[in-house]
Amino acid sequence: MNKAIKPLFKKYLNFIRAVISNKFFPFLTATIICACYYLGWDLVAMAYIALAFIFCLLLLSDATPAIGVLLFLNCFVSKKNSPSPNTGASSFYYSPAVISFIVLLALLCVVALIYKVVKRVRVGAFKVTPTFFGVIALSVALVLNGLFSKAYSPSNLLFGATLGAIYSGFFTFVCACVKPCKQNYIKIAYAFLALSLLLVLQLIILYFTTPQILKNGAINKELIVFGWGIWNTMGMLLSCSLPFVLYLAGNQKYGFIFSAFSAVVALCVFLTSSRQSILATAIIYPIGFIYLIAKGRHQFANLAVCVALVISGLLTVAVFKEQVIKIIDEMLQSLTNSEGVFTGNGRTELLQQAYNSFINSPIFGGGFFAEVKSVPNFDGLDFVPEMYHNSVMQMLGACGGVGFFAYMAHRAQTAIIFLRNPTYDRSFVALSLTALVITGLFDNHLFYIFPSIFYASLVALLAQSEDLRGE
Repeated sequence: MNKAIKPLFKKYLNFIRAVISNKFFPFLTATIICACYYLGWDLVAMAYIALAFIFCLLLLSDATPAIGVLLFLNCFVSKKNSPSPNTGASSFYYSPAVISFIVLLALLCVVALIYKVVKRVRVGAFKVTPTFFGVIALSVALVLNGLFSKAYSPSNLLFGATLGAIYSGFFTFVCACVKPCKQNYIKIAYAFLALSLLLVLQLIILYFTTPQILKNGAINKELIVFGWGIWNTMGMLLSCSLPFVLYLAGNQKYGFIFSAFSAVVALCVFLTSSRQSILATAIIYPIGFIYLIAKGRHQFANLAVCVALVISGLLTVAVFKEQVIKIIDEMLQSLTNSEGVFTGNGRTELLQQAYNSFINSPIFGGGFFAEVKSVPNFDGLDFVPEMYHNSVMQMLGACGGVGFFAYMAHRAQTAIIFLRNPTYDRSFVALSLTALVITGLFDNHLFYIFPSIFYASLVALLAQSEDLRGE
């Protein structure tokens, strides 16, 4: 390289390092992704995420910012280009040119990821733990889904191998390339904060631009759709972000701002009308707030915010009692059929199908692509298999006894590695995972590509910090 160019090149690289390693970098990412979403610039959003991810891997010794970059994969697909039948079923993503572009970006990211992990493993940065073997067992079970079943096809192997690679690959990546220290917990928390701000903004815009979304005093959740997902996806992402907002309230300056914003996030979960996310939030939010006041800094300020929120909530319910009751009643009515029999909005039928699939193929299950009778409102993308909307029954029906035991062992391990060392930092990571697991009891989030990435990353963060002292 020319001697005159080399110093300038180094200067630019140092500038990029400074930007992507800054804890506020996720807000730049959120701004770009938000702009691309409304402009329909999906390819620009993908290119940005891929390049930012690669820069994080190649330019930083500690790759924590990469976790924050990948978070925005969950919400970059625009309504204009979405292949989802809920938003017009655009053919944009079926274009050979677009597919080629996606494959190219994915390959570049995978090569950079493998290079980074191998480099770190060679210097002894990765240690094999029992949790690692648990994740590997789960990944193998996913790969073997539907083996020897009558309906087995290459699609089963491809989908299972993809999920297995994500679980084991990102677990290994975080364990080898991310240091579990206070600074990195804060960086990850700011990434979730930036994500929650983006989600809140998109939800507010949708409410103000969608006619009839509030009809006869009730929320018409069928209209709460985005290019990247529906009301349940939005609710899940907000619920998983909420603990990190509370985490920042307990260790950042002016923490009461974060605790106050947590109420906005919780309210937006309610406005999604996603029952599973409301349930998850109803469980983790009080626990998180109590733990924040008991163990975090700025205890008096956060306690004052908590009291103010409780009083405000009670007054709101008192003033708008009829509207609140009607909204809740609408949510509950869809859980029963016209005869008043509980159906879980079609979920009991799906659970029965999962059980039947297990009975027919008890060892490796019927596979992810076993025939699942369509249930209203559960239609998804053509290239994503129909599922049973329950993580436990999904493993039982799709992966059989092997998958069920691997999953339950993994669930036990994640609980144990947290309970052995429940520090302030790790507690809010655990609450975020809990939100995802709870919503996963009513949906397929744990078997979708993008949520699986941050799930595996957070589990790895807990695993590698199990023996470390903290707050």
